[in-house]
Amino acid sequence: IAQLVERLVISCEQFEREGFAPFCSAFNQRDEFLGQAVMISGINDVLEGREAGVDENGNLLLDTAQGRRKIIAGEVSLRMKH
Repeated sequence: IAQLVERLVISCEQFEREGFAPFCSAFNQRDEFLGQAVMISGINDVLEGREAGVDENGNLLLDTAQGRRKIIAGEVSLRMKH
C-alpha cells in the first residue's frame, strides 16, 4: 500500500505543477466511451455524436454532425446510444 500511496502523491504533485496535460494520453487510452455514439444531456439541451476523448485541459470532446465540440463545464450525463 505504501508504494501505491507514494505513486499517488507523486502524480498529485505532478498534476499540481503541470495540470492535466501529462495525464491526457493515458486517460484517453482507458476511455470506455471513446469512439462510441453518445448523447450528452446538459441543462438545456442534448447533444449527440461520437465521444472523442478529452483534450489536454480535460475538456470532453464530442464529434457531432456540425463538427467537434468541447464540453468545457457544467453537469453532463453521458450515455451510450442504443
